[in-house]
Amino acid sequence: MQRCGIEEVTASLTTEKVNLVFLLQDGPAEETEAIAQLAEGCGVEVKWVNASHMRRMARQGVPSCLALVGRELSGDLAEVMGRPGPIVLLSGVSYALNIGYTIRTSEVSGATAVVIDTPLNSDGRKTAVRASMRSDRVMPVFWESSLDAVAAAKSAGRRVIAVEDCGDVEPWDVDLSDEGGAPLLIVGAEGAGIPQEVLDLCDEIVIIPMAGFYPCYNLQAPMAVMLVECLRQRLANKTE
Repeated sequence: MQRCGIEEVTASLTTEKVNLVFLLQDGPAEETEAIAQLAEGCGVEVKWVNASHMRRMARQGVPSCLALVGRELSGDLAEVMGRPGPIVLLSGVSYALNIGYTIRTSEVSGATAVVIDTPLNSDGRKTAVRASMRSDRVMPVFWESSLDAVAAAKSAGRRVIAVEDCGDVEPWDVDLSDEGGAPLLIVGAEGAGIPQEVLDLCDEIVIIPMAGFYPCYNLQAPMAVMLVECLRQRLANKTE
């Protein structure tokens, strides 16, 4: 997904589809200007970021440039639902930091997109995006209703999988690959959970095992479990 540094980014722009390039403000001019011109010639969008942002994004050091490959950023909800890979739906979640952390976890684990159904106002949404470390720059994020998201998922042939304490199967016992339809993974607010009208539309309801005194995880935890299991299964399928 990430191409890091002048050599990798140059090669990527000339040999594969690049979706976005980040350039370091005040970076070596001979490198950043060359990459900017090459990206422009390929019709690739360029974003300039400071050293702090570059350090957070890069897999090592503070390179002069980064490139995003393998994830298309454009398209409406229906188009994105038709792409491979898991998509996350946060249904009725209202705590901005939880939303932001889940966006980041989704991006890191290779999810295709995140859909958020929330009562947050514009300031709350900005807080969520900041908490995600601006992962929305490298992954589509939609603010849509749960029912619209589920309808779009089903129209695209996705399997709709909820994570809820009424589930009867654990994540590792569910096919979370793209076989039979890539998954739309749904988690709800900690108190209210996923609305019943959404649960009624799900193909499967998964439960995350618990063994402590408190009867509920923070919502970031079950979604992280699901996304890592999705990634594990995808990687396992590639080696078979």
